Amino acid sequence: MNGRRPQPLALVLSLLTALISIGAMIGSLPGEQLDGAADDALGLIGLCAAGCLWVGWWGRQHETMRFGLLVSSGIWAALALVQLEEGLGARPLLGVHNVPAAYGSLISPAVAGGIAAMAWAAWLIEGRGPDYGHPV
Repeated sequence: MNGRRPQPLALVLSLLTALISIGAMIGSLPGEQLDGAADDALGLIGLCAAGCLWVGWWGRQHETMRFGLLVSSGIWAALALVQLEEGLGARPLLGVHNVPAAYGSLISPAVAGGIAAMAWAAWLIEGRGPDYGHPV
């Protein structure tokens, strides 16, 4: 195969990370802890991660691609933890009223955690790289 190896997980992850990063920078993420400098930092780091994914794929730079996957995993894990913490704060762990407000948002802890796990798994898969017969 002479062309670039298709990497659909990295493509989807780069788009999702770019979208959530832009949302963070314009202040549209749910949650009180993601206001001000925190969401700006999350947005800048997320855009850098998405950029690393795009540059790594287009430039056939395996380590840049892996770095983007790892940082994206961290962005989504942080988002999941913040949403989970804010959603469970001051509510009983059991009972009918245990439906955190964050779960009704666009980015729920379960979705963000799943995307973080997907990014981490893609990072592990990409770890084999060109040294093991998998061209970038």
